[in-house]
Amino acid sequence: MSKVSNESIDKLLDDKDFIETSDSYHDYRITYIEYRARMAEIFARHGLELKAPKSPYKTIKELNKLLSEKTITQTEYDEHLKRTLKDIEEESYYKAQQELSKTTT
Repeated sequence: MSKVSNESIDKLLDDKDFIETSDSYHDYRITYIEYRARMAEIFARHGLELKAPKSPYKTIKELNKLLSEKTITQTEYDEHLKRTLKDIEEESYYKAQQELSKTTT
């Protein structure tokens, strides 16, 4: 994998779609699945590849570690945990809908 330049990162961070998608996700206006799909498209436009998503359970484990090391505050932890739990809920609902559609077609 090639190294990402500061210029590429700057262009990405200035991208209107990147900013809107990030805000929409963090404000609970779109699901994690929608967020990942949109971000993959945005990154591709900038010639960047988006890594595979991290398991939300791994995220919780990392959050617990960061909190115990006092790298993040309790407030930051709570905010990230709330978003991660919402992601788990949405993913479970999405998978259930997929299974349901398999049985009704």
